[in-house]
Amino acid sequence: MDFQHSINSSSNIYRYHFFTIWSSGFPYIDEILTILRQEEKIEILRIESKSFKDMRRFVFNLYACDTVPIQHLESKLKYLYKLPPRVINIFVKNYNPQEEPSGQGAFRKMQCKYIVQIKNKIRNMYNPKHKDPNFHIAPLDQGVSHEHVIHASDREEQVDYYLKMLGHKDGIAFLENDNQGLLFEKPYHIPRPRQYSFQQIPLSLLYAHILGYGKNHESKQLTAVKDTPHFRALSSNMNIYKDYLYQFRFKYLRDDYSIEKFLALKEMSMEQLKLLPPILVEPLATGSYRILDGIHRAAVYLFHGSEKIPSVVFEP
Repeated sequence: MDFQHSINSSSNIYRYHFFTIWSSGFPYIDEILTILRQEEKIEILRIESKSFKDMRRFVFNLYACDTVPIQHLESKLKYLYKLPPRVINIFVKNYNPQEEPSGQGAFRKMQCKYIVQIKNKIRNMYNPKHKDPNFHIAPLDQGVSHEHVIHASDREEQVDYYLKMLGHKDGIAFLENDNQGLLFEKPYHIPRPRQYSFQQIPLSLLYAHILGYGKNHESKQLTAVKDTPHFRALSSNMNIYKDYLYQFRFKYLRDDYSIEKFLALKEMSMEQLKLLPPILVEPLATGSYRILDGIHRAAVYLFHGSEKIPSVVFEP
């Protein structure tokens, strides 16, 4: 998770949704993520890439949960079969659920008006232009083709279906955070500790798993905070972090990280940093600690010259 933006919402009511970016939209992935980050009622939970062998089969499996007759969809989806078999999925919490019926007869279904608005905004911006500048099919603008760069869920049941289709057998429960009763914040993918304590941990004792490449595959190495690409970028050149992020994001780094958010964290004063949630760590046999969540915050604390950082220690 690390330095995720807070949701400006007075309500705890939310629905899970997803956006699927087809490979034709990959050149615009940073712009699309920026659009989603700027939506105050959207919280990005997970961004993951997925490759597969058969594009046609994947498309049909994905749209199998759509209430629109598949015979109608098939002619509209043919352009997708020609694309490289890879997608980027963005799973979000939507704090502005505006579910309402849409369409008529066999095409009538429940949709979230807010998600549809975001989806159509992105399509208007990044769908290919039609060869006929006068081409127009609502709700998209004139001249915009319907070879879409993005697909989105209509309702929460589709998110549960899609997560299971991708191999997350628990469906929506996979994204649920079991943090009720805890006195600290944690991301959904970190298991709930049996016991924990609040401590000020010396930064010199903190290590993080940093991704790299072995002989034939990616590997992780336990690395002191001062040697991580995060801290080296802060103290030297931000391109160090950018290269690391772009090399591993979506496949291994699936939280919503960005250069802009890291730079914003860097510009915080120590008074502001102390208002952020504590980092999460677990003890190592050596007497040091492994960071479970918070490497960006730890790097910034060290950059500002701090010797210790507020931490939640997951006790064994």
